[in-house]
Amino acid sequence: MKKLFKFLSVLAIWISVWYIIARIVNAEYLIPYPHIVIKTLGQLALTGDFWHACLSSLFGVLCGIIIGTVFGVIIAVLSSISEYSDSLLSPLVAIIKATPVASFILLALIFLKKGYVPTFVSALIVIPITSKNVQTGIQNTDKNLLEAARVFNMNKRTRLKYIYLPSVLPHFASAMITSIGMAWKAGIAAEVICSPHNTIGYFLYRTKIYFDTPALFAWTLCVIVLSFIIEKIVGQLLKRVKNES
Repeated sequence: MKKLFKFLSVLAIWISVWYIIARIVNAEYLIPYPHIVIKTLGQLALTGDFWHACLSSLFGVLCGIIIGTVFGVIIAVLSSISEYSDSLLSPLVAIIKATPVASFILLALIFLKKGYVPTFVSALIVIPITSKNVQTGIQNTDKNLLEAARVFNMNKRTRLKYIYLPSVLPHFASAMITSIGMAWKAGIAAEVICSPHNTIGYFLYRTKIYFDTPALFAWTLCVIVLSFIIEKIVGQLLKRVKNES
């Protein structure tokens, strides 16, 4: 109850700041009032296109997150097993990490259909974060436990479950919490640039064309709320997995 009150009070303060700025500017095409944005969002939510766009964007980005996570874990495992693999793969991860998102989007548009670009870009955002964190977790595994496992001839499956997973899970959870928000924003940015039909990015781009600022704020609010929901759900799932392990 205390956390809820704190959240609502902070939210009220920032909405008040927003209202004051809108009142000072006094131009709806620049800064619309909060109640106008919320009304616009409510009107959008009554249409089928709104929910179709939300589901399409969520599906595309979540597919990218899953793909990026799988490749990130594979890279981390290979890099931990062999120094040669680490030397071979670390420059690739560094390049992915250093390259601007806009460059990936434009390059992807050359080789991929525009509907696959947000998924591809989201995956690339996740790969370096996941690979680095998981590799750190593997490298920080207690050497004494590994030595005991070797002495008692513990099989690989048991080592994985009782030694490696407890060491890697906190790092993996941290990677997920960090990368999900970044992948979501990158995926929406990719949608704005390549505009696949019936996605959030497509409708964001249309608000720019028609200079519909209340709708722009409404869709942006939708992106923020969905990001918050995704991170909370994933955080709870990771916490449950950690407790069960």
